[in-house]
Amino acid sequence: MPRSDLLKRPAAARETMRDDTARYLVNRAQFKNSPQVRETIRERTPAVRKIEHTIEYLDLVGSCHQFVATLGRLVPRIRGQEFTYDERWTVRRGTSTARAAAAWLEAAIDNGAYGGALVAGPGGRTPTGATTSTSTAACWGNAASSP
Repeated sequence: MPRSDLLKRPAAARETMRDDTARYLVNRAQFKNSPQVRETIRERTPAVRKIEHTIEYLDLVGSCHQFVATLGRLVPRIRGQEFTYDERWTVRRGTSTARAAAAWLEAAIDNGAYGGALVAGPGGRTPTGATTSTSTAACWGNAASSP
């Protein structure tokens, strides 16, 4: 009997799943096989990719809406509050990063320039080559543009 048939026997499968190491190895093998299975499904069923596209599109639109809605709720509440230099700098750093992320998203949907993760390095360059503001560059360690 081939080894692959061993787990098809209920008693052998039950005994194997009682062993923590064996269960871990089976789960790991399943996980490593997942991308290949997903790609096979996409190739065989074009509708799956269309569904994924719709889900990703709705996630993007929802994320943008959520960001704007959150600011619409929070900004009016800060009226009259005073912020320390460090607090202002932290918020500016965050808004600069959000601005860079928005530019990255726009470049991705306009030009198909998807790059890697959004991380602006020294000089404020993102993976797509877009230049971010100097405060974003400072956020990521460019000491020359720090305050």
